[in-house]
Amino acid sequence: MFVKRAGAMPGCGRCSRGLGACECGVVESTLVLIPTLALFLAVLQIGLVGLVHGRAANQTQGDLARGVLYQSQSTSELIGSSEMALAGGGRILYLQRTFTAPNISPLGLGAHLISSRTLSVDENQ
Repeated sequence: MFVKRAGAMPGCGRCSRGLGACECGVVESTLVLIPTLALFLAVLQIGLVGLVHGRAANQTQGDLARGVLYQSQSTSELIGSSEMALAGGGRILYLQRTFTAPNISPLGLGAHLISSRTLSVDENQ
């Protein structure tokens, strides 16, 4: 328990410095701020990886669907695609792509690779 001395300037009660010059809480606030910042960056990184994952899946599905529907872009031109003929006509198309999520935290363990796979059935042949 801290006792205020008579004649001491108003402060935190632990030291005789004035209110603006007291540095008693600097170490405690730093010890709280560092783990809080690390937690914030980790949660932000998880959210960013989730966003890139959704974007990767959407882009892969869109490219494969565009190649199948419009036939303007041959599916064999899509990098990473493969196709297999069906017995009754038509074909099964498969596209796989890998995306890299940016690393915004120094606590990350390397590049976050996101693999997106899409399967489509084309019955128009």
